[in-house]
Amino acid sequence: MMERARLEKNRVYYRNFMRSYRQRAKDEAAQLRAQVTALELALSQEKPTTSSSGALPWKDVAEALRQDAQDMTTRNAALKKKSKDVGAMAQALYAWVVATTQIPISPKDCLVTWRNTTLLADTDGGGRRRGKAWIMEHMYANTDVVFQQRKFPSWESNTPLFDVNVQFSDACFEIVACRQYTRKRNFDKWTGVYFERLLQNMLVQGFTHTHVNTIVERTETTCLHQTTTLAGEFVNLLAAEFRDMDRYVLVVQNIIHDEAIIVEKKRQRRRCMWLDVRRIDNETIKVRTLYIVSQAFGDGGQSYVPLVDDAPQFYCDLNACAEERREQLFRRRVLQIFNESNLANPAMEDDA
Repeated sequence: MMERARLEKNRVYYRNFMRSYRQRAKDEAAQLRAQVTALELALSQEKPTTSSSGALPWKDVAEALRQDAQDMTTRNAALKKKSKDVGAMAQALYAWVVATTQIPISPKDCLVTWRNTTLLADTDGGGRRRGKAWIMEHMYANTDVVFQQRKFPSWESNTPLFDVNVQFSDACFEIVACRQYTRKRNFDKWTGVYFERLLQNMLVQGFTHTHVNTIVERTETTCLHQTTTLAGEFVNLLAAEFRDMDRYVLVVQNIIHDEAIIVEKKRQRRRCMWLDVRRIDNETIKVRTLYIVSQAFGDGGQSYVPLVDDAPQFYCDLNACAEERREQLFRRRVLQIFNESNLANPAMEDDA
C-alpha cells in the first residue's frame, strides 16, 4: 500500500516537472520569435542597399563602371603613347637605313661609314641621344685598336712621334696626323683646357686661335659643337670624354647626316679624332693623338670640292700648278705647315 502511494507521488512530480519544462521551452521560443521580429523590423527601417530582387542599385553600378572606365582610359592612353614612341623609333630607323644604304659614288670613300656620322632628329623617342652614345662608345671601344693599326710606339717608349700623311684615293684626299709626346703638365688642368679649346686643337679655323663657345647640345656623356668657318664650311662635331683616375680619352666625330638640321649649299668635311692621355706623375703626362680630316664636299658626301678649290684652306695655292703635279705640291705644302706648327708648338695647344 505504501509502495503504491510512493509511485503515485513520483508520477505526479514527474508530470509537473515536464509541464514546467515544456512551458519554459515555449516561453524561450516565443521570446526568440519576438526578438527575430524586432530585428527584422529594425532591419527593414534601415536604408536598403539592394533592390527587392537582390541586385545592386543602379547608382552603385554606375559608379563602379565609371571608375573602371577611367582606369581603362588611363591604361589605354599610356599604351597608345608607348606604341606611338615605338612606332616613331621604328619609322626613324627604317628611314635611316633606307637613306644610308644607297650605292656610293665611289667604292673607295674616305674614313668612316654612315653609321658613325648620322644622327636622328627625334628627341622624345630617345633615338638621337642613343645614337650619340653609340657613336662615341664605339669610337672609345676602338681606341687602342686604331693606335695599334697606325703603329704608334708603346707607352713605355720615350721617343716622340709626329707623323703627317696625305693620302689620295679615287674620291678624295685624307690627312692623317699622328702624335705621341711627353709634356710637363698637370693632368687634370691640361685635359680640361684641351676640351675647352677642342675646335682650335682640331684646326677647324686653321691655325687661327678662337675661343668661341660652340656647344649647342649636351647629354650626360656627350656634347655637340656647331659652327660655320670663315670659309663657309659647316662643322658639326660630336665629342665625348672618358675619364679614369690616370687616363683620359677624348673621341670626336663630325656628324655629316644630321636630321635635326638642314645644311644648304655649305661645304662639310669628315673629321675624327682620338686623344689618349696618361698620367705619369702629378706634373707629367704622355699624350697620343690621331686626327683624320678629309677633303671638303657638298651634297652630304656625294660630290667633293675640287682639289684646287679646297687647297687654300690648307694655305696652298694650286692655280698656277700643272694638274698632274697638284697632288704632289699639295702633299708637300700640308706636311710643311704641319711640321712648322709642330716645331713652334709641339703639343698644338696653348700652355695651360
